[in-house]
Amino acid sequence: MTEFAHQAFGLLCGQPLGRTWSLEGEWLPFCQRCTGLYIGAAVALALQWVVKIRPGVRLLRVYGLLLVQLAPFGFHILPDTGILRTLTGMAFSFGLVGFLWLLPQQHWELGSLPNASTLRRYTILALLSLFGLILAVTRGGTMTAFALSLFGLLGLFVLVLLILVNLGLLAASLPSWLRGA
Repeated sequence: MTEFAHQAFGLLCGQPLGRTWSLEGEWLPFCQRCTGLYIGAAVALALQWVVKIRPGVRLLRVYGLLLVQLAPFGFHILPDTGILRTLTGMAFSFGLVGFLWLLPQQHWELGSLPNASTLRRYTILALLSLFGLILAVTRGGTMTAFALSLFGLLGLFVLVLLILVNLGLLAASLPSWLRGA
């Protein structure tokens, strides 16, 4: 399984050994930033599904900031560490999944506008997942590496699925948009 994951992610990630987590000698199949990105995507969709939050303008701004925060680190304007790369990757995925979830959520009328309690629960769960991932990559062993590889594959599946669902929904609505124009 791990060989498959290494090959699959090798198509998407450079997997530089100096920037890849090793847990008791078991290398993850993606770099530190991609660790946050893919595992974060799986966690972010789970949170969207469980908390059922329909973002208002304020939350959309937060999603946008979560996307933009990666730029200074990705372009090496600000120095970063392995932990920071993983955290920024995960934060980015929360913003990305937040935006990719908008159209399916609207189409299938999932969730409701958040209240303070819902936003607090969403924020606490997101922060706990960030902390949990950092704990896993810094303290975990070979079983943790296996589990993180599986979560990474799930996160990749989540991103691909969300992109395809969005493209399908956009394609399905195109005729009505053209008739309306």
